[in-house]
Amino acid sequence: MKNEIKYGIIVGLLLIIYVLFMAVDRLSKGFDQPPLITVPETVLQVSVRDQESALLNGIVCTDKEDGDLTSQVLVESLSEFNDQNERTVTYVVFDSHDNMAKATRKIQYTDYTKPSITLIKPMIYDYAHMIDAFLEYVKAESCIDGDISSKIMIRDEIKDDGWFLYFTATDSCGGSSTLMVKPTEIKSDPNVDIELSQYLITVPVGTEINPYSYVVSMNAMGMNYMRYLYEIEILNDYDPYTPGYYEFIYSLVRSNGDYGITKLAVIVE
Repeated sequence: MKNEIKYGIIVGLLLIIYVLFMAVDRLSKGFDQPPLITVPETVLQVSVRDQESALLNGIVCTDKEDGDLTSQVLVESLSEFNDQNERTVTYVVFDSHDNMAKATRKIQYTDYTKPSITLIKPMIYDYAHMIDAFLEYVKAESCIDGDISSKIMIRDEIKDDGWFLYFTATDSCGGSSTLMVKPTEIKSDPNVDIELSQYLITVPVGTEINPYSYVVSMNAMGMNYMRYLYEIEILNDYDPYTPGYYEFIYSLVRSNGDYGITKLAVIVE
Protein backbone atom coordinates (compact mmCIF):
# COMPACT_ATOMS: atom_id res chain seq x y z
CA MET A 1 0.00 0.00 0.00
CA LYS A 2 2.83 2.40 0.93
CA ASN A 3 4.58 1.66 -2.35
CA GLU A 4 1.39 2.40 -4.26
CA ILE A 5 1.05 5.75 -2.49
CA LYS A 6 4.65 6.64 -3.22
CA TYR A 7 4.17 5.65 -6.84
CA GLY A 8 1.07 7.83 -7.10
CA ILE A 9 2.89 10.79 -5.59
CA ILE A 10 5.78 10.37 -8.00
CA VAL A 11 3.44 10.15 -10.97
CA GLY A 12 1.57 13.26 -9.78
CA LEU A 13 4.80 15.21 -9.38
CA LEU A 14 5.99 14.16 -12.82
CA LEU A 15 2.67 15.26 -14.31
CA ILE A 16 2.91 18.67 -12.64
CA ILE A 17 6.49 19.07 -13.85
CA TYR A 18 5.42 18.14 -17.37
CA VAL A 19 2.54 20.62 -17.38
CA LEU A 20 4.82 23.38 -16.07
CA PHE A 21 7.42 22.52 -18.68
CA MET A 22 4.86 22.67 -21.49
CA ALA A 23 3.49 25.97 -20.19
CA VAL A 24 6.97 27.51 -20.09
CA ASP A 25 7.73 26.11 -23.53
CA ARG A 26 4.51 27.53 -24.97
CA LEU A 27 5.18 30.88 -23.37
CA SER A 28 8.72 30.99 -24.67
CA LYS A 29 7.46 30.26 -28.17
CA GLY A 30 4.70 32.83 -27.94
CA PHE A 31 1.83 30.30 -27.98
CA ASP A 32 0.12 31.96 -24.98
CA GLN A 33 0.76 35.53 -25.99
CA PRO A 34 -2.21 37.24 -27.63
CA PRO A 35 -1.90 38.92 -31.02
CA LEU A 36 -1.09 42.61 -31.20
CA ILE A 37 -3.60 44.93 -32.92
CA THR A 38 -2.07 48.23 -33.98
CA VAL A 39 -4.60 51.06 -34.37
CA PRO A 40 -3.91 54.54 -35.80
CA GLU A 41 -4.33 57.33 -33.25
CA THR A 42 -6.35 59.53 -35.62
CA VAL A 43 -10.15 59.54 -35.72
CA LEU A 44 -11.33 57.52 -38.72
CA GLN A 45 -13.62 59.46 -41.07
CA VAL A 46 -16.21 57.27 -42.80
CA SER A 47 -19.49 57.63 -44.70
CA VAL A 48 -22.75 56.13 -43.48
CA ARG A 49 -22.83 54.34 -46.86
CA ASP A 50 -19.49 52.60 -46.31
CA GLN A 51 -19.35 48.86 -45.73
CA GLU A 52 -18.06 47.46 -42.44
CA SER A 53 -14.72 46.78 -44.10
CA ALA A 54 -14.10 50.55 -44.18
CA LEU A 55 -13.93 50.51 -40.38
CA LEU A 56 -10.82 48.33 -40.66
CA ASN A 57 -8.81 50.87 -42.67
CA GLY A 58 -5.34 51.33 -41.17
CA ILE A 59 -5.63 48.37 -38.76
CA VAL A 60 -2.65 46.01 -38.57
CA CYS A 61 -2.48 42.81 -36.53
CA THR A 62 0.52 40.55 -35.93
CA ASP A 63 1.08 37.41 -33.89
CA LYS A 64 4.41 35.93 -32.74
CA GLU A 65 3.50 32.47 -34.00
CA ASP A 66 0.89 33.06 -36.71
CA GLY A 67 2.41 36.15 -38.27
CA ASP A 68 0.11 38.63 -40.04
CA LEU A 69 -3.51 38.32 -38.79
CA THR A 70 -4.74 41.63 -40.19
CA SER A 71 -7.26 39.94 -42.47
CA GLN A 72 -8.80 38.11 -39.49
CA VAL A 73 -9.57 41.20 -37.40
CA LEU A 74 -13.31 41.65 -36.91
CA VAL A 75 -15.52 44.51 -35.79
CA GLU A 76 -16.99 43.35 -32.50
CA SER A 77 -19.18 46.32 -31.63
CA LEU A 78 -19.96 50.00 -32.18
CA SER A 79 -20.87 52.35 -29.36
CA GLU A 80 -23.38 55.18 -29.40
CA PHE A 81 -22.19 58.72 -30.07
CA ASN A 82 -20.12 60.55 -27.48
CA ASP A 83 -20.28 64.32 -26.92
CA GLN A 84 -18.18 64.91 -30.04
CA ASN A 85 -20.52 62.81 -32.23
CA GLU A 86 -17.89 60.09 -32.39
CA ARG A 87 -18.46 56.36 -32.05
CA THR A 88 -16.03 53.85 -30.58
CA VAL A 89 -15.46 50.76 -32.68
CA THR A 90 -14.11 47.67 -30.86
CA TYR A 91 -12.00 45.20 -32.83
CA VAL A 92 -11.34 41.57 -31.91
CA VAL A 93 -9.06 38.83 -33.26
CA PHE A 94 -8.11 35.27 -32.29
CA ASP A 95 -4.90 33.45 -33.09
CA SER A 96 -4.60 29.73 -33.89
CA HIS A 97 -4.48 28.91 -30.16
CA ASP A 98 -7.63 30.92 -29.42
CA ASN A 99 -5.75 33.70 -27.69
CA MET A 100 -7.87 36.84 -28.02
CA ALA A 101 -6.90 40.46 -28.50
CA LYS A 102 -9.05 43.59 -28.61
CA ALA A 103 -8.50 47.22 -29.54
CA THR A 104 -10.62 50.34 -29.99
CA ARG A 105 -10.69 53.35 -32.27
CA LYS A 106 -12.81 56.48 -32.61
CA ILE A 107 -14.79 56.96 -35.84
CA GLN A 108 -16.79 59.90 -37.13
CA TYR A 109 -19.36 60.01 -39.93
CA THR A 110 -18.99 62.71 -42.57
CA ASP A 111 -22.63 62.57 -43.68
CA TYR A 112 -24.72 61.41 -40.73
CA THR A 113 -28.28 62.67 -40.33
CA LYS A 114 -30.72 61.98 -37.53
CA PRO A 115 -33.58 59.53 -38.14
CA SER A 116 -36.48 60.80 -40.24
CA ILE A 117 -40.08 60.20 -39.19
CA THR A 118 -42.98 60.61 -41.57
CA LEU A 119 -46.68 59.82 -41.87
CA ILE A 120 -47.78 56.95 -44.09
CA LYS A 121 -51.48 57.85 -43.80
CA PRO A 122 -53.44 60.89 -42.67
CA MET A 123 -53.56 61.55 -38.93
CA ILE A 124 -57.33 61.13 -38.70
CA TYR A 125 -59.40 58.50 -36.86
CA ASP A 126 -63.05 57.61 -36.53
CA TYR A 127 -63.18 55.62 -33.31
CA ALA A 128 -61.61 55.56 -29.89
CA HIS A 129 -57.92 54.70 -30.33
CA MET A 130 -55.52 53.23 -27.88
CA ILE A 131 -52.48 55.46 -28.19
CA ASP A 132 -50.24 52.66 -29.49
CA ALA A 133 -52.60 52.20 -32.46
CA PHE A 134 -51.21 55.44 -33.89
CA LEU A 135 -47.84 53.72 -34.39
CA GLU A 136 -49.39 52.31 -37.58
CA TYR A 137 -49.56 55.86 -38.97
CA VAL A 138 -45.81 56.48 -39.00
CA LYS A 139 -42.52 55.09 -40.22
CA ALA A 140 -38.93 55.94 -39.39
CA GLU A 141 -35.74 55.63 -41.43
CA SER A 142 -32.15 55.76 -40.22
CA CYS A 143 -29.16 56.44 -42.48
CA ILE A 144 -27.30 53.87 -40.37
CA ASP A 145 -29.91 51.19 -39.58
CA GLY A 146 -32.48 51.52 -42.35
CA ASP A 147 -36.10 51.01 -41.29
CA ILE A 148 -36.42 51.56 -37.53
CA SER A 149 -40.20 51.94 -37.43
CA SER A 150 -40.42 49.16 -34.84
CA LYS A 151 -38.34 51.28 -32.46
CA ILE A 152 -40.62 54.31 -32.49
CA MET A 153 -41.84 55.40 -29.07
CA ILE A 154 -45.05 57.39 -28.59
CA ARG A 155 -46.46 59.71 -25.96
CA ASP A 156 -49.32 62.19 -25.91
CA GLU A 157 -50.00 65.61 -24.44
CA ILE A 158 -53.13 67.74 -24.11
CA LYS A 159 -52.51 71.42 -24.84
CA ASP A 160 -54.75 74.48 -25.00
CA ASP A 161 -55.18 73.97 -28.74
CA GLY A 162 -55.86 70.24 -28.66
CA TRP A 163 -54.47 66.73 -28.31
CA PHE A 164 -50.97 66.12 -29.67
CA LEU A 165 -48.91 62.98 -30.22
CA TYR A 166 -45.12 62.83 -30.03
CA PHE A 167 -43.27 60.09 -31.95
CA THR A 168 -39.58 59.53 -31.15
CA ALA A 169 -37.18 57.29 -33.10
CA THR A 170 -33.66 56.48 -31.92
CA ASP A 171 -30.99 54.71 -33.99
CA SER A 172 -28.06 52.56 -32.92
CA CYS A 173 -25.83 55.66 -32.75
CA GLY A 174 -28.07 57.14 -30.07
CA GLY A 175 -29.27 59.86 -32.45
CA SER A 176 -32.97 60.58 -32.14
CA SER A 177 -35.72 62.65 -33.74
CA THR A 178 -39.18 63.57 -32.52
CA LEU A 179 -42.25 64.33 -34.61
CA MET A 180 -45.23 66.18 -33.12
CA VAL A 181 -48.60 65.81 -34.85
CA LYS A 182 -52.23 66.48 -34.02
CA PRO A 183 -54.76 63.68 -34.60
CA THR A 184 -58.20 64.65 -35.89
CA GLU A 185 -61.33 62.70 -34.95
CA ILE A 186 -64.06 62.19 -37.54
CA LYS A 187 -67.62 61.13 -36.83
CA SER A 188 -68.24 58.67 -39.67
CA ASP A 189 -66.23 56.46 -41.98
CA PRO A 190 -65.80 58.15 -45.41
CA ASN A 191 -66.68 56.23 -48.58
CA VAL A 192 -64.46 58.39 -50.81
CA ASP A 193 -60.76 57.65 -50.50
CA ILE A 194 -58.69 60.80 -51.05
CA GLU A 195 -55.04 59.82 -51.46
CA LEU A 196 -52.23 62.37 -51.11
CA SER A 197 -48.68 62.03 -52.39
CA GLN A 198 -47.51 62.91 -48.86
CA TYR A 199 -49.25 63.33 -45.53
CA LEU A 200 -46.45 65.27 -43.87
CA ILE A 201 -44.15 67.84 -45.44
CA THR A 202 -41.43 70.06 -44.01
CA VAL A 203 -40.86 73.39 -45.75
CA PRO A 204 -38.67 76.45 -45.18
CA VAL A 205 -40.15 79.73 -43.99
CA GLY A 206 -41.89 81.62 -46.79
CA THR A 207 -43.02 78.59 -48.80
CA GLU A 208 -46.41 78.94 -50.48
CA ILE A 209 -48.40 75.70 -50.79
CA ASN A 210 -50.95 74.59 -53.38
CA PRO A 211 -52.79 71.90 -51.40
CA TYR A 212 -54.61 70.53 -54.46
CA SER A 213 -51.26 69.55 -56.00
CA TYR A 214 -50.82 66.87 -53.35
CA VAL A 215 -53.99 64.97 -54.33
CA VAL A 216 -52.97 61.97 -56.47
CA SER A 217 -56.23 59.99 -56.55
CA MET A 218 -59.87 60.00 -55.45
CA ASN A 219 -61.88 56.81 -55.53
CA ALA A 220 -65.28 55.62 -54.36
CA MET A 221 -66.35 51.99 -54.84
CA GLY A 222 -63.74 51.58 -57.56
CA MET A 223 -64.80 54.70 -59.45
CA ASN A 224 -62.38 57.54 -60.25
CA TYR A 225 -63.54 60.72 -58.54
CA MET A 226 -60.73 63.03 -59.64
CA ARG A 227 -63.24 65.05 -61.66
CA TYR A 228 -64.55 66.31 -58.33
CA LEU A 229 -61.11 67.50 -57.20
CA TYR A 230 -62.05 71.16 -56.96
CA GLU A 231 -65.23 70.36 -55.07
CA ILE A 232 -62.96 69.53 -52.13
CA GLU A 233 -63.11 72.15 -49.41
CA ILE A 234 -59.73 72.74 -47.80
CA LEU A 235 -59.50 74.34 -44.37
CA ASN A 236 -56.12 75.38 -43.01
CA ASP A 237 -54.35 77.47 -40.42
CA TYR A 238 -51.21 77.88 -42.53
CA ASP A 239 -48.84 80.79 -41.97
CA PRO A 240 -45.81 80.35 -44.24
CA TYR A 241 -43.85 83.07 -42.44
CA THR A 242 -44.03 81.64 -38.90
CA PRO A 243 -42.23 78.41 -37.99
CA GLY A 244 -44.54 75.82 -36.47
CA TYR A 245 -46.98 72.99 -37.11
CA TYR A 246 -49.95 73.49 -39.49
CA GLU A 247 -52.70 71.43 -41.11
CA PHE A 248 -54.63 71.37 -44.36
CA ILE A 249 -57.88 69.42 -43.91
CA TYR A 250 -59.48 68.22 -47.15
CA SER A 251 -63.22 67.54 -47.09
CA LEU A 252 -65.50 66.38 -49.90
CA VAL A 253 -69.26 66.28 -49.24
CA ARG A 254 -71.54 65.65 -52.23
CA SER A 255 -75.32 65.87 -52.48
CA ASN A 256 -75.59 62.11 -53.10
CA GLY A 257 -74.04 61.42 -49.70
CA ASP A 258 -70.51 60.70 -50.89
CA TYR A 259 -68.03 61.83 -48.29
CA GLY A 260 -64.26 61.94 -48.12
CA ILE A 261 -61.71 63.48 -45.78
CA THR A 262 -57.95 63.56 -45.42
CA LYS A 263 -55.25 65.77 -43.97
CA LEU A 264 -51.84 67.19 -44.88
CA ALA A 265 -49.59 68.10 -41.96
CA VAL A 266 -47.03 70.84 -42.59
CA ILE A 267 -43.97 71.79 -40.54
CA VAL A 268 -42.47 75.19 -41.28
CA GLU A 269 -38.82 75.52 -40.27
